[in-house]
Amino acid sequence: MSYRKAGPHSDNTSVDDDPLTDEDSENMKLKINEQGRTIRDYESTVADLHRQIFYLKSSHGKECSEKIDKLSEENKKLNEDLEQCNTNYNQVLASFAENKFEADGRISKQAETIKQLQFKIDQKDKEIEKLNQFIQCGGYCQSNGAFLQKNMM
Repeated sequence: MSYRKAGPHSDNTSVDDDPLTDEDSENMKLKINEQGRTIRDYESTVADLHRQIFYLKSSHGKECSEKIDKLSEENKKLNEDLEQCNTNYNQVLASFAENKFEADGRISKQAETIKQLQFKIDQKDKEIEKLNQFIQCGGYCQSNGAFLQKNMM
């Protein structure tokens, strides 16, 4: 049993006998118990969150790791495909350049041949004009190459 502090204004009664003190004490016990429940709820929530974090790290971490590995493999495959495409493109481009160079060479040779033939045709035309000056009367050339004068019959 507890007593109030002794003194000139004290009635020397027990604290347990005081109804206000008992009620206050009971309220404090209820508050303490409620606070204890709240703390235990928080601790339970924290523990649950830790379990969830651990689960996420273990399960989703593995899942994410597997997805990352899969994506890395796909990325590697795509890079290999890209490299192959670049190689093929470069080969086609080189082949095109080589073919264009050869075609340009052929075109150049053909142009030169055409110039030479045109020059020869021009030379023959000049020779024909000179020969026509020597022929006094008009004539025509037969299909067999014989030249006939118009007035010769």
